[in-house]
Amino acid sequence: MKKERKWLCGILAAVILGNMTGCAEQISGKTTVNRILAEEPYINVILGEGYHQQEVRFDLKNDRAVIPKDVQWGMHSYRNGTEVGISYGESEGCEIYDSDPEVNPELYEESYLDSIRELKLNVSDIRKNNYNIKVVKKKQLEAFEQELALMSGVVIKGEYELTGVNIEFDRRFRPVKKTFRLQALDESQMHEEKKDEKKCIQEFGYNIGKVRFQTSYRDVEKKIQKEWKKILEAEKTEALLPYRNQ
Repeated sequence: MKKERKWLCGILAAVILGNMTGCAEQISGKTTVNRILAEEPYINVILGEGYHQQEVRFDLKNDRAVIPKDVQWGMHSYRNGTEVGISYGESEGCEIYDSDPEVNPELYEESYLDSIRELKLNVSDIRKNNYNIKVVKKKQLEAFEQELALMSGVVIKGEYELTGVNIEFDRRFRPVKKTFRLQALDESQMHEEKKDEKKCIQEFGYNIGKVRFQTSYRDVEKKIQKEWKKILEAEKTEALLPYRNQ
């Protein structure tokens, strides 16, 4: 019975793998990575310790983002269009306001993906390079440099030179990992390169789905709305105090 089950599982795995490979082979080499990304409904980004948050989840079709409650570091935050809610914890309050990519870049997917989009890669580029693109041209690296300066706490200018970026793709031609290659400008700091490279890693996932996103979003939104209500009530009470004391 066990052998039969293993045999059936093996056939099933082969069929699934065959279907995935077949789908990948059917995609035209002229299809752009940008077009493939545009068709993704949900993306989550896992970030190294150089960033201000560990994970961000995106609902691309509805222009929303959330930093889940259970991340190891970073503030619980959400974005719905231009409205942003950020929690600083029960004792420190929260803020809800209109924002844009310059104020809260971590909540906009373009902060992580536009540097890849600017490469204008297509499926044939990915296949030809065995699903691993190495970016080394100075002009192309500029977008990645700007991204690092904006998004991470790792100092680049004056400390390091960005010498390359490795981008790994899955068999559906979607980026799954971005690794930055740093070179210390000061020889005494050379031993820190690998540590800081690790802090800058970005990993992309595409299987979070509607339910997981909605659950994370609702949890964070409710928490922030609750804190916001407390702040408004406290401000209202404080404003009425002078009149009560008359």
